Amino acid sequence: MTIADKAATAPAKSYQRLAIEKVVAARGPGDPAAALYALADVQATLAAFETADTAAIAAQERYQRWKERGLQATTFGVFVGALLLLPFGDRLDGWPRTVISALQTLALLTTFAAIVIVAKFKPQDSWMISRGTAERLRGEIFERIAAGQVSGGAGTVASGKLALIREAYIDDQVGFFEKRTRDHRKRASETSPLRIAGYLVILLAVALGAVVTLRALGVAPVQVVAWVDQWIGLAHTSQWQLALTTWASGILSYATARSLMHEDSRKAALYDVTAKKLKTLIRREYAGMSVAAARGENAAVAAFFDKARTILEQEHAVWSFVHDFSDDERAASAEATSAR
Repeated sequence: MTIADKAATAPAKSYQRLAIEKVVAARGPGDPAAALYALADVQATLAAFETADTAAIAAQERYQRWKERGLQATTFGVFVGALLLLPFGDRLDGWPRTVISALQTLALLTTFAAIVIVAKFKPQDSWMISRGTAERLRGEIFERIAAGQVSGGAGTVASGKLALIREAYIDDQVGFFEKRTRDHRKRASETSPLRIAGYLVILLAVALGAVVTLRALGVAPVQVVAWVDQWIGLAHTSQWQLALTTWASGILSYATARSLMHEDSRKAALYDVTAKKLKTLIRREYAGMSVAAARGENAAVAAFFDKARTILEQEHAVWSFVHDFSDDERAASAEATSAR
């Protein structure tokens, strides 16, 4: 295999590695940051982080994929079943009714399969274990950088350490938390696209009921009444309302269940608080820390890192301590992950 072939098949660099390399490139090849990044224990820990991070992302995708399929299948079954509520008369008799029944059965089977797969293979547990491991290792990368011994002036080395900790650890995580806060808030919002679609369907059902009520009172616009009668028939508005309400309930239930699956409300609040705490730490202490680093105070840099790590560990604790996994459970989860 040629060098070009190896480069083409090599796995993409992790975002954490890229964040570190960005700082190293900005400071130049002669800066101690490059030597700190090249340390054997830093590289080994970074490689271990990338393995755990890849496993966590894969398990997260499996869990969310099957949960999503189950939710989609349930919602699809509701939509298809609601067709039988519409005033189509004998036009649904025969093969159309058979097709609807088959689609509903398929939707139920898909939902059941998703439930069984999630319960049997426990991708959420694999996700949480791997993510907890990855976040612990992320901290250890920068712990090793803070404790690293490389050649150079004491002030230059300490400043290189501080730059890596600030830009590749704290700033990188602040950017992640702020972006994810926006994403989760959007999905949790009552004005998310899915919820708006559900509200519009409800409004349509309300409008049909309003037309019938106003017509009974003799105050409905003649043209509107004629249009409704032409397209759906005034005698069938209650059936249309029932179907529309069923569809709206399906849409809103799906939006709510999907938001709960992603834990949007909780994560939006947690990520927002974490980002703000990290930014407060930077605002209050970074200027003084830069002066201390320039004087070669490695202990001060390490203490600053510990404060940032403590903030991040408070957020990551949800991954590490939600379940008290035994060694056997961890091994079984890893085996199931590798088998898939």
